[in-house]
Amino acid sequence: RKTFPLDEEIRFDAEAEDAIHLSMPKVLSESEVRQLKFVIGELYTNACHHSESSTGVLLRVCRSADTRIVRFCLIDFGIGFQRKIAQLLGRSMSDEESIVWAVEDGNSVRYLEQGFKGPGGVGLQDVCDYVSSCDGQFVIGSGTGFFKFDNKGSEHGTFEQSFPGTFVGVAVDVGKIRPQIPTSVSVESYTESMKDGSQN
Repeated sequence: RKTFPLDEEIRFDAEAEDAIHLSMPKVLSESEVRQLKFVIGELYTNACHHSESSTGVLLRVCRSADTRIVRFCLIDFGIGFQRKIAQLLGRSMSDEESIVWAVEDGNSVRYLEQGFKGPGGVGLQDVCDYVSSCDGQFVIGSGTGFFKFDNKGSEHGTFEQSFPGTFVGVAVDVGKIRPQIPTSVSVESYTESMKDGSQN
């Protein structure tokens, strides 16, 4: 596991690719690696833009020796979902309600921050779609709220104890990783943005 400051997208991109290669029990094609790295990189970028974490973002990768499931977890100890989303929407919301809003198709915090003048990056719903295609699981926890999505559907609720920040987990079955992500934002545009340090 490694911790990355909020402004090191290029280094994170390289380290994430190394982690993918090291954790996989099979050799992935270049396209499959790029797509998985794309999804993990988008989650890191979300944390960079929204968490306001003073300690950066922790990336942890693990795989059980007897399974094909590989888990990527990103953790930050920033302000969480509720504070920023409730402020931008101008209404009171719980941690759970804020996470549910964020994963709804078409919702984007970056879009709100730009005054409805442009899109954000890949939405969390697109991440759900990708994870579903890999027969995996996507989990978000922030404050007392959580959201979980897999091929059986989605669920959300509350924890008894509050998590001091946000954790996002992506688990994939490496035997079912797909070479293309179902999103309108291309990997090529993401890769080009990484080269100059900008984001779409």
